[in-house]
Amino acid sequence: MKKYQITKKDFTKRLVGLVCHQCGKQVTPLDTVDNSGNPTFWSGCNPCSILDWGVKPEIYKIARMMVVDRHISLGHRFDLPKTEAEREYQEHLNIGSTAHIVQSVLQCQKLILEAQDEGD
Repeated sequence: MKKYQITKKDFTKRLVGLVCHQCGKQVTPLDTVDNSGNPTFWSGCNPCSILDWGVKPEIYKIARMMVVDRHISLGHRFDLPKTEAEREYQEHLNIGSTAHIVQSVLQCQKLILEAQDEGD
């Protein structure tokens, strides 16, 4: 039997405070194997059936607000779904795409503010 490179407990510590970028639920460790066939963990969202490193809850909330309240659409169309499940799926894809953009914008903002502080 091959040995895990990291314990589930240690891996779970990395995920504290992070949520799925599509649905906002807690990301969890998923048992899998690495490219060498060794057992390991990846993070993901069981309800969305995706691998996901997660985002801070405030990133998800901003993205959800932009999609749901302000009707931001990043290529995933709300007018095509014929069922509520399809509409919800498209909404989750839009929120996920928007969450990545929000996260990048906030990271850039942090870099700009740090550079300004160094210049003062």
